[in-house]
Amino acid sequence: TKKSKKRKSAHLDPRLALLDYVTSPETIALLTTVFDRSVDDQDFPAGSCVFFKDWKIAIAFDSLSEISLTHEVMRKHGILNILTKCINKKGADKELITRAMSILWKISTP
Repeated sequence: TKKSKKRKSAHLDPRLALLDYVTSPETIALLTTVFDRSVDDQDFPAGSCVFFKDWKIAIAFDSLSEISLTHEVMRKHGILNILTKCINKKGADKELITRAMSILWKISTP
């Protein structure tokens, strides 16, 4: 099948294996959770006292949004709500707002 060919080629080229991992629904779900908590200035995992910079996570999502096959998965995991929070966040870093707008543009266009 087409899927098994993709997996086979990923084992031959480590870059494809990494791309498969980064664009997997599980990874995107985890990243959206990290992004959501970082925008709310909460630690991740909860109780860990590890705080991620929201604008740095936004940079990662901006790069991921270049890959069209991730758009549906991002939307499914609530990226639109997170981007809205980014844009409306009081005292938000300029980089966060710029990246949020870029992501929104990329995932909203076919």
